[in-house]
Amino acid sequence: MSQSLRLRIRNAEATGLEEEIREFSGPAIFGRSRDVDVLLLDPGISRRHASLRPGDDGGWSIEDLHSTRGTWVNGRRLAPGETTAIAEGDLVEINPWSLLVLGREATAGVVLADGDVGGSIAEAVSDPQLRDRFDGLVSAVRRASTRTGEEEVFGALLECLLDGCELDRAMILRIEGGVTRAVAIRSSERSEEMSPRPFSATLLRASIESGRTVRLEEHADVDQAQSVAIAGVREALCRCVDDGMNDKGVQLAVYGDCRMGIADDELVAWFDAIAELCAVSMRMQQGRVAESERAQMVAEMNAARAVQEVLLPSESGSMGDLSWQVVAIPGRTIAGDLVDLRRIGDGLHVVLGDVSGKGARAGMVMAGTQACADTLAASGLAPSELVERLDEWAIRTIPEGCFITLWCGRLDSNGGVEFVDAGHGLALVQHADGSTSPLVGERRPPLGIEPFPAVASTVTLRPGEALILFSDGLVEEPSSARDGDRYGLERIEASIDAHGADPAAILADLVDWCERDHFDDDLTVLVIRRAAD
Repeated sequence: MSQSLRLRIRNAEATGLEEEIREFSGPAIFGRSRDVDVLLLDPGISRRHASLRPGDDGGWSIEDLHSTRGTWVNGRRLAPGETTAIAEGDLVEINPWSLLVLGREATAGVVLADGDVGGSIAEAVSDPQLRDRFDGLVSAVRRASTRTGEEEVFGALLECLLDGCELDRAMILRIEGGVTRAVAIRSSERSEEMSPRPFSATLLRASIESGRTVRLEEHADVDQAQSVAIAGVREALCRCVDDGMNDKGVQLAVYGDCRMGIADDELVAWFDAIAELCAVSMRMQQGRVAESERAQMVAEMNAARAVQEVLLPSESGSMGDLSWQVVAIPGRTIAGDLVDLRRIGDGLHVVLGDVSGKGARAGMVMAGTQACADTLAASGLAPSELVERLDEWAIRTIPEGCFITLWCGRLDSNGGVEFVDAGHGLALVQHADGSTSPLVGERRPPLGIEPFPAVASTVTLRPGEALILFSDGLVEEPSSARDGDRYGLERIEASIDAHGADPAAILADLVDWCERDHFDDDLTVLVIRRAAD
């Protein structure tokens, strides 16, 4: 019967990395569907993402249920439908969540009843060799726990291996691309570490094929293998320890040998114990590295979001009969919305755009684009000339395959609007009678692809009308409960019909629909209203 499993569940995107401890005694499904056992509300999580199951051997395993973005264990992505065993210290990642497998919860505070048990009291005596081996295992755990780097951890465990037996050399071997290298070497002779004698490649292959410890004298196919025979080796053992955990074609093995025969009935058991510690240490090291990288990534994303927020315009303002409101929310990942709204002379300069893609590249392109657009706007250029100059800069500067959609306009105090739409296409006008219609004008391709003339369009915003601009993050926001369903333009128009051109109300309707208040992409809504007569 399986023991219960304890997981520390942490959302890397939550403020302060809040976490909870959950204990499982039976199977559990993780996902964003309402009928799962552990609900993870995020658009990147599949409805039924992964399955946690106890095994007949007392252990636990996790299966990827053909998820879209994958399930990761100790930094390795599981193949769709793959099941792998997990144990204490393993790190499961279902982005943006991390699930750390914990040990059993300590029991304390239990009151025991007094009682006498018959019999005499004698000194407890243990077998000296077994005691030495036990002390060696304790020493190995202590040494490994105080080391940080891979070579240091493996080196400490190899030292313990040699201390507890008559092997005179031990190595951790890394096999990658048909080449075998020693990650760590410890020997009774220092010169062996600097210029090691040959090892048995045949023994190594036999260990990889069998998946267990193999011994030179016990296997006819490796007995007196030429490489070790030349080196005068009479005893050798090898065990593969990566257990298929690495998806990069890399295998690790523990290897030990000696120039003389060893009369030790417990040698293989001792070798196996240290090899198991190497495997556990490797899993814990991979988990620590994965979690450290995730924490660093989250910190960098938070810093990038802070920079994005600094670049945002004020949430509201006015100029004569014109007033405006802005809602701009950075997405779950670093993305590329850019928005600017400022007075220039007797007019109002407005820019709303989006850089293709997500991540650090999109964020950097966004910042560069906004800085360039600010400089051009400050020089008093008309929208058409500003867009053409910005296009020249983008073609020359931004990475290949990247482009920028942009709406750039200038409004005067009488409601006149001169604008250029460079592949943006997300603009509406709410009329004084409450009806809504698309803002119609000339269109040109996005910036950064190839030179193209920018032809400005003109409209007049009449008293009581509102210009509504928004980014594609609003239109394309996915549902948490309905796969493939996006918010869409019709729902935006329905929200405007119901509440008017109010960015806060549009956002509130989106939150109600998608059942969350954090979003996959940047989301920007800008409303400019001309006062009624």
